Amino acid sequence: MAKVDAKHPGMYTHEQTAKVLSVLVGVILLGIGLLRLGWIVEFVSYVPVSAFVTAASITIMTTQFSTAMGIPGINTRDPPYHVIVNTLEGMPNKQVDAVIGISSTAILSLIRFACTKLEARQPKRKRIWAIVSS
Repeated sequence: MAKVDAKHPGMYTHEQTAKVLSVLVGVILLGIGLLRLGWIVEFVSYVPVSAFVTAASITIMTTQFSTAMGIPGINTRDPPYHVIVNTLEGMPNKQVDAVIGISSTAILSLIRFACTKLEARQPKRKRIWAIVSS
């Protein structure tokens, strides 16, 4: 039996609503894919899709930064602006994990930069460099 919110009897919790919406969206996308209706996406403007992807990337970066820097006690499930403020306040408490996080990010950026340059210099192997870059 589903647990209902005590403050609002008969209402579902935010987590339950999010789970149901996720399943429904998944079912709809599966149906669109199976029925070969992907052309419908052409009607969605580029601007909202770009904004959504940008917002998702900012959210992911803010929630992962404190972990990469080894800052303890940051609740990454808080809203992104809380995570950013808490991360900045916790910067003096960073640990040795920061070396691993920063060096890993630098190495991945260097690999991507090198692969981008190699794609331009070796057009016949462009696909290979794109795969390595990703």
